[in-house]
Amino acid sequence: MGGAPDHGQLSHGLVRAPRGPDPALRPHPARRGGRGTGPVTAAADLAGRLTVVSGAGGGIGAGLAREAVSRGMKVLALDVDAARLAALAGSLPRDAVRTAVVDVADAEAVAAAASEATAAWGPAALICCNAGIEFAGRTWDMTPDQWRRLQGINVDGAFHLLHAFLPATIADGRPGHVLVTSSVGGLSSGAG
Repeated sequence: MGGAPDHGQLSHGLVRAPRGPDPALRPHPARRGGRGTGPVTAAADLAGRLTVVSGAGGGIGAGLAREAVSRGMKVLALDVDAARLAALAGSLPRDAVRTAVVDVADAEAVAAAASEATAAWGPAALICCNAGIEFAGRTWDMTPDQWRRLQGINVDGAFHLLHAFLPATIADGRPGHVLVTSSVGGLSSGAG
């Protein structure tokens, strides 16, 4: 019909992000004891509590870990790269960070790290599911093993973190938060 696309639908099939505030994200009264006035906990309520960051060896993950420490939080930094974790730990106060070389695709390894960190610092106040990988090239050029590895880290890894840490966070009764880093590929993709 030649006119402008309706309801944010772009001509090439992508959906435009809505403009303005999303009514589903509007602030709501706190659910526990009347604390707070909205969905975000004040940084002061997180000081001294545990933040878990996967993919903490560099980039966004290292930035999340540093920011959490700067706000007085304890950090469990997870990554598969021991050298990058050591560099991160060396740049932060010794008593504020623990590192664990963990592949988030390994549920048992994540559970072991969760058990140790929770015993030392209590339940997580912030769980940052940040680990992620990508394979350059076209989907049909990927091997089944590459596909399973990508899904194991990008999808299963977030599940493993939440499965291991979230029950103690909920049982704690204080506000907790989950942050899942995603790729722009979730909104648009290239050919292949």
